[in-house]
Amino acid sequence: MPKRVRPADWPKIHRDLSQRISELRCSRELSQEALADAAGISRRGLQNLENAETTPGIDHLILVARALDTTVIDLLKGIDGFDE
Repeated sequence: MPKRVRPADWPKIHRDLSQRISELRCSRELSQEALADAAGISRRGLQNLENAETTPGIDHLILVARALDTTVIDLLKGIDGFDE
């Protein structure tokens, strides 16, 4: 099986996505604990996402997007390479 290769700009995309999740959570006046509960993930898991400490799986992105009443596509909007 071939080794997974990430885009060269992955670190920036990862940081921008993490920041976007945090900004959306704050704009909805949700604590990390409240969003994590709504998404069905651990608070530590959400912290890891917001701090770009772990690579988010699509499953977590879907859960977080739904809990924020948005879509994964909207989470990516404004990030270089994902503009409309």
